[in-house]
This record gives sequence, structure tokens and C-alpha cells, in this order.
Amino acid sequence: MTRPVPPPNPPGYYLALYISQFRANLASGNARPFVIPYSVFGAFILPVLYLSIPHRQRPWLYTARWLVALVMAAWNAWVLKSGTSSENMAVSYATGLAMAWGTIWGGGLVLFGDVQGGVARVAIRKGAKNEDEKRKHVDESVEKLPDGYEHYWQPYPEDRPFLERLGWVCALYLSFRGVGRFVYPLFAS
Repeated sequence: MTRPVPPPNPPGYYLALYISQFRANLASGNARPFVIPYSVFGAFILPVLYLSIPHRQRPWLYTARWLVALVMAAWNAWVLKSGTSSENMAVSYATGLAMAWGTIWGGGLVLFGDVQGGVARVAIRKGAKNEDEKRKHVDESVEKLPDGYEHYWQPYPEDRPFLERLGWVCALYLSFRGVGRFVYPLFAS
């Protein structure tokens, strides 16, 4: 009985085999390439856009969170089921991970997180000039910094321009543990 001759470079051989299989699947329509923003729409874009629109004064928009979560989950499942992948194994792995984690994290924030009423972050500003400006924040405890700046708790910027709200929500959404720059004041000591 003769043993098969191993390839001269096993990792390179299997990598080339994987790439050729991906290209064949792509050509036959059994796989889709990972394309931004299309592939991350349900995992990142949809929940961030929804959370960036103030809905405290719009009960119908708050109720629509169930529809947003359903569309997110369906989109992410479809992206995975459609065979979205890449020639790079790490990107292929990250695609599946991002779709699964985006569904869990986005669904949690959209459905169960009181993002627009119960979350604040630590922000920095030039020292507050008057009492009205100080009262707009969740907590009056302020840490003074040497250059006339101070750290303060910044709630959801409901009355600010869309791009500022978008930046606030992106920072929350990308802070997976919800600690550091963000805190849920209910649990803060």
C-alpha cells in the first residue's frame, strides 16, 4: 500500500483550494461577495439609523422597534443564508460573526435598551458657562480638568442635529460592553 504524497506546502495548498472553491461558488451563484454597505445593513446601518431618530415624542416610531428588529434579523439571516463570503478566510469568519452579533446586539439595544432615555456617556466640554447648560445633563457631578475643560454625563442629544445624534449612537453601538464612555445611570453608583 502506497501513501499519497503530501503537497509541498500544506497551508498554501489548502488556501489555494479554498480560494478556488470560493471563486467557483461565486461563478455558479452559490456564494456572494462581502460588500459594504450591503452586507452590514442589517447588522449596523439599520439599527444605528433607527436609534438616531428621536422617538420619545412619537409613540408609533417607538412601537416600530419590533418591525426594525424583525427586518434586522431577517436581513442578517438572509445575508448568511445567501452564502456571503470572501476569498480571505478571516473576512468570511468575521462576516458570520458580525451578522450573528449584530442581530444580538442591535436587537438588544433596539428592543430592550432605553437608549434615548436611560443611557448617558462621559463627554468633554469647555466649562459650562451658566446653570441652564449644566441642568441639561443627567448628573451634575462634573470633573474639572486643568485647561478649563470638564467631563460630564451627556444623555441622548435629542434636540441636537442629526449628525450629532448619529455620532452619539455610533459610539454607543460600537461600545459593545456599554462601559467606559457609556453607563446606564440606573446601575451607576
